Amino acid sequence: MKNIINNSNSTINKKLIIFKKLLESGFTFNPTDNTQFIFICGANGKNGKVSKRRHNVINFIEKNISDTKCIVAEKVFDIFRVENNKDNILEIENEISIFTDYIIIILESPSAFTELGAFCTKELREKLIIINNSEFDSAPSFINLGPLKALKDEIKSNRVITYKMNKDGIENTDAIGSIYNNIFEILNEEKVHKFNIFLKKDNFDPSKKTSKEALKFVHDVIKITEPVTRSELIEIMKILFGKNNYNKITHYLALLVAFDAIKQNGNYYISNRKNMYLKYLEKTDSLSISFKNSYLKYNKERLYELQRKDYKRFIHQ
Repeated sequence: MKNIINNSNSTINKKLIIFKKLLESGFTFNPTDNTQFIFICGANGKNGKVSKRRHNVINFIEKNISDTKCIVAEKVFDIFRVENNKDNILEIENEISIFTDYIIIILESPSAFTELGAFCTKELREKLIIINNSEFDSAPSFINLGPLKALKDEIKSNRVITYKMNKDGIENTDAIGSIYNNIFEILNEEKVHKFNIFLKKDNFDPSKKTSKEALKFVHDVIKITEPVTRSELIEIMKILFGKNNYNKITHYLALLVAFDAIKQNGNYYISNRKNMYLKYLEKTDSLSISFKNSYLKYNKERLYELQRKDYKRFIHQ
């Protein structure tokens, strides 16, 4: 397939060149109703899964706030282990924080306090929402007088939310539902002010600095070319952006899987979304059809992956 992608006489290659010129036109943009990403930090339960508090907050957000997707770092770690990625936990968490619109930290464990210290930098402070135990709300501690005070003073006082936490709240449901309205108001207040933002090609080039726009674009290319392998994806990016270093593609794929935006079946990646993240000046159907025709001609087995995807979507409607 890579030979077809790079063959200047192939229909796929010609369509990719047209798509490249479309991207260079500067009429690619973020729509107002686009997904916002929330990074949820906190404890794990005895079973190794996220705490009951984190579980409940994630459920509330994804059921009640439109176009919002939550992620936990553990899921990304698991994917990186499968890919035999050697990056350390702090590097991975820092990368996740770049993509996310908000970082919610539930102060329920020593690891959560460590994450508060790591993310309470001037660059990331505006993304933070902290959930703390009201029992310690007035304590003259470093946490209250340091990072939490800075967050209240420099961003907004409503970014620190407190309630009475139960001692067994990691394993069992406590009164965290009492602050759902606070979370709802914060996550919705910024969405009102969003507007269509036109993007330059460099904004979503996956060979350049890590960005949310590049993450979205990688998904969209998968959506157009699915089912597609990682190596084929890199060849496509080389045509669109030049022969640069695309090592970050592995990170983008892991994050998209963790967000449930895509899934991996063997070596193939397939989109889980109905629509693309970004909007383009012209429809990309012609490019997508070229890839499907090539699969039909040279590798029909690939199309079975799409048939399974469409069947699962049909039975869940």
